[in-house]
Amino acid sequence: MAARFDAAAAQERGQNAGDGTPIHLTIPVDRPWVPLRILGLGRPSDQIVQAIRDAESNTSGEIRVYIQRGTLDVDPLITAQKKFHRLGMDKTPERNAVLIFVAPRAHKFAVVGDKAIHEKCGEHLWQRLVDKMREHFRNEKFSQALVEAIEETGKALASHFPKRSTSSHELPDEIVES
Repeated sequence: MAARFDAAAAQERGQNAGDGTPIHLTIPVDRPWVPLRILGLGRPSDQIVQAIRDAESNTSGEIRVYIQRGTLDVDPLITAQKKFHRLGMDKTPERNAVLIFVAPRAHKFAVVGDKAIHEKCGEHLWQRLVDKMREHFRNEKFSQALVEAIEETGKALASHFPKRSTSSHELPDEIVES
């Protein structure tokens, strides 16, 4: 494994040491997928958080992104469902929360929706999101995969759960990492 810090590239992005600027890690693997530097660090996370805020501005629904660091030896859907409950996403008043779960090292991800959004959109929405995300991940468009999934989720939520004057977002918009 080799690690290097590209100071010139970081400076071009307006990043400085100590502000979450990633180093580039090169790890020889048979099937590379997500560089460890890509998710939840520096500018890409700002873009993802902004996408969440924009999507939630038109709906009473909640969207969260969870990045699982390290290995994942079980079905990502089971882990995502557990995280969904641990984050209190099943306690939204309208039961319309969606979690996008990504485990980069394991090359796995899942999308979990609560009862009401699943009843309105069904399996078709989840399969469409997963198919599009998979294609972006394969093409190394990692942030784009998440942003587009958030945008499409937001549109689905807005069409079935429009924002009301009494709507308030209880859950934070920041990416959760562990």
